[in-house]
Amino acid sequence: MSKTVPIDIQAVAVTEIRESNTPPRQEKYHPSRVLTLVYQPFALIAMAALAYNEAKINTRKRILAGYTIFFLGTLMLIVVDLATSGGGGIGPYIGICAIVGALGVAGAHVEGGIVGDLSFMCPEFIQSFLSGLAAAGALTSVMRLITKALFNKYKNGLRKGAMLFLSISTFIQLVCILLYAIYFPRLPIVKYYRSKAASEGSKTVSADLATAGIQTNADIEVQNNAARPQRLSNKQLFKQNLDYGLGLFLTYALTLSIFPGFLYENTQNHKLGSWYPLVLITVYNAVDLASSYKHGFSGFAAKFTESQVKKIADFPGVIRVIPNQFHSLQTTRSWDYLGLSPNSPNNVLNDTNLGDGSIIGLLDTGIWPESEVFNDEDLGPIPSQWKGQCVSGQQFNASTACNNKLIGAKYYIDGFLAENQQPFNTTDSPDFMSPRDVVGHGTHTSTIAGGSFVYNASYKGIGLGIVRGGAPRARLAMYKVCWNVPRGQCSNADLLKAFDDAIDDGVDVISVSLGTQLPLFSEVDDRDAISIGSFHAVTKGIPVVCGSANEGPSAYTVENTAPWILTVAASTIDRSFPTNITLGNNLTILGQALFAGTEVDFTGLVYPENPGLIPSLAGVCEALLLNNTPVAGNVVLCFTSVARRTPVALAVSSVKAAGGVGVIVAKSPGDVLGPCSSDFPCIEVDYELGTQILLYIRSTSSPVVKLNPSMTLVGKPVSTKVAAFSSRGPNSISPAILKPDIAAPGVSILAASAPFDPYMNGGFALHSGTSMATPHVSGIAALLKALHSSWSPAAIRSAIVTTAWRTDPFGEPIFAEGSPQKLADPFDYGCRIVNPNKAADPGLVYDLGVNDYILYLCAVGYNNSEISLLVGNSTTCSSTKPSVLNVNLPSITVPNLRENITLTRSVTNVGPVNSTYKARISPPWGISVAVSPETLVFNSNIETISFTVEVSTIHEVNTGYYFGSLAWTDEWGHVVTIPISVRTLIIRYYADGN
Repeated sequence: MSKTVPIDIQAVAVTEIRESNTPPRQEKYHPSRVLTLVYQPFALIAMAALAYNEAKINTRKRILAGYTIFFLGTLMLIVVDLATSGGGGIGPYIGICAIVGALGVAGAHVEGGIVGDLSFMCPEFIQSFLSGLAAAGALTSVMRLITKALFNKYKNGLRKGAMLFLSISTFIQLVCILLYAIYFPRLPIVKYYRSKAASEGSKTVSADLATAGIQTNADIEVQNNAARPQRLSNKQLFKQNLDYGLGLFLTYALTLSIFPGFLYENTQNHKLGSWYPLVLITVYNAVDLASSYKHGFSGFAAKFTESQVKKIADFPGVIRVIPNQFHSLQTTRSWDYLGLSPNSPNNVLNDTNLGDGSIIGLLDTGIWPESEVFNDEDLGPIPSQWKGQCVSGQQFNASTACNNKLIGAKYYIDGFLAENQQPFNTTDSPDFMSPRDVVGHGTHTSTIAGGSFVYNASYKGIGLGIVRGGAPRARLAMYKVCWNVPRGQCSNADLLKAFDDAIDDGVDVISVSLGTQLPLFSEVDDRDAISIGSFHAVTKGIPVVCGSANEGPSAYTVENTAPWILTVAASTIDRSFPTNITLGNNLTILGQALFAGTEVDFTGLVYPENPGLIPSLAGVCEALLLNNTPVAGNVVLCFTSVARRTPVALAVSSVKAAGGVGVIVAKSPGDVLGPCSSDFPCIEVDYELGTQILLYIRSTSSPVVKLNPSMTLVGKPVSTKVAAFSSRGPNSISPAILKPDIAAPGVSILAASAPFDPYMNGGFALHSGTSMATPHVSGIAALLKALHSSWSPAAIRSAIVTTAWRTDPFGEPIFAEGSPQKLADPFDYGCRIVNPNKAADPGLVYDLGVNDYILYLCAVGYNNSEISLLVGNSTTCSSTKPSVLNVNLPSITVPNLRENITLTRSVTNVGPVNSTYKARISPPWGISVAVSPETLVFNSNIETISFTVEVSTIHEVNTGYYFGSLAWTDEWGHVVTIPISVRTLIIRYYADGN
């Protein structure tokens, strides 16, 4: 679950800066020119010394090059400045000086500090003075920006005052440098940087993972103790902290403040607004900068107090300040089940060379790069579009971890650390400060989306077969945003930064197996980073695939409901793991389990019952009362009404502690199987079969049972169902937008995992969740992107949902697990089960662009300000409110039908140029549906056609939803189907409690 974090003291916030394509008007007279010309020579000397120092640290050959570039560049900028009346100004010169100075300080810091490395040139006080002049010169340039902004607004009235302010501030900054050095030893950050520098190279590892070169925590403690710095004298502290102070001051303040100012002065198409330098000055002076964003939108994440939030929010160029928030994780036969067999010559898998060239980005818990599913055998070079990185970190060496399969890996933790209130990286919950996966979630989802072929994979012999991804030759990029604390936590700030990087890195598809919490935030709410980040990705042409969450089977539990997101429900496949339960009366019942241990031969079978009016209370799985039951050496039967795995785990714990040898759990169908610890037999049956077992126990004085290891059953008679845990519609934010969009396999999926995963064996684990369904669709989207590179994200979504299987692959209807089980409807699985081969050739697509999403935002009632904040541009809704029913989605959902309505859709032909489509309507019960025109004729001149749908009801009372469909069929065999969901509401906004 995500955690709401209000804006309070020390809250991390993401600040978004308004983009502008019009630079501010330049003043011919620069109020700081006189002052800057006075200190130019001094700043030049100081910066030259620092540049020499940087060259000295490396090689002598770089000295001449460094000096030449430095002096020629500086000379050119000075000449340009003096030769113009208001062009570049002195700002560019100071900007270059600041950057060179920052590099010099950073380089000197590595080799021991400014004072130590400049001792051959001059006494310490002169070195400090020169460094102070460098900082003062650069900071004066910052003040110049401030005064210039004031002059632009107030002109002559503030000229003299600004000049005085500028001069005084320069002197104050010099004093502050010394004070900073004097008081710097008292700051906690000093200890952090010293420890960090001293213990460089020490890594947290685990002794049982020798193949990965992992050490124990005890080894780490020894290293850290040995690396702790010795106590220094006051003189040494002052000398060292002056280095640290200047180094940090210049490196952070100058690069963050001056360089944006440099862009502000000289770039006609600058991305950041002119107030960005001023915002960053405030940020530097008061907060810890966590991240900056520049590709999907402009902004940064930092730690603010409440008063600082208010100040930042008041800057004219600041769009909004977003409080940080946590999100949580949603937790193979499947590809053959979906028709993507590599042995078939005619499918989208082979048409795209197994997805070669596509790049799938995953926002998840990281990746275990040593897994064999990430081998790059027979893969060509990395696609030229890729601009991302593989980043080293704790127990993650980028040069060996990444290859031509895993081409990118980054991690994002600043936002998490700023808000996390739980113990982190503990013995019970370890993690790595790197892209390395601990829990296995990210490794599992990566395998499903684009893992390479691995033969003879299984979990302890169960589910034996070939493991691979949907696009086996696609490349993978992992963006680790979630960390190993209970339920996995992923902060808003880190998610937004990961989205921003993925957009710029060049991924083709973004897969996000994460969720938020109920009740949902609106799509424009700052606290839903998935909605905001995915909007920017989609507008850049990158499909974003998310899970519907695991809160089913209750209605209104679906998450990730924004219309630009492709939202995936979880279904089963035609594979099960039957486990023989043989009773003493020779009746064999097939339960379900992942039991890979040894057979339990005939032994006692008991059911806990206490004397009294309610004897069955003792046999409730989650609260077993075993005092009056002989458990040792016996198998225990218990009952639970809870579909989740918790009662199973509690029952196993109680029975094992009492000496039992097995548990049979009678429960509502839930589809979520998992192995029990140490191969302890825990077998699930439904209530009907559980009752038969109980009747047998009660029929004899000495009931016995035999338990066999689980088998793997593939194909008929195993049916397809929507998983009980899969979250259901309707959409609680906007009921007219159908969610989920589609269903895909997400139950007992075999894929690679991390060694820390308690359910992993031999590198693989069987897991269930919409987290597993999501990468199935992400892999398919990558194949479609490879096949149709010009298609928009909406076109890819349309192709996937309009061609879905109406039945399971055997022609049988699809049920939805729950209480009771029922025929599935669009709120269970959207447009039904994904059919990748049909999606490759959909015939028609319902396309959407940015303007369509703006239409939606206006239609559901968001105001112009909210919409402008999301879109990033000033946006004004029309005075006539549009209808949300006219958003061009590949579905029709009418949540409040009372009078006749007419809605519009348009379709684009992506099939044969000359095609004729005819409408085929299956109306919901009691609902009349008419389409005009009923025939669509496409040719070389007509690619897109609009049509209207008139909907009316015969019902005279408030009803639930009834379901139907609209299909367009052509002579080429295309069947383009969208679901129709209609609810009659005679009285609107009426909560019917009957």
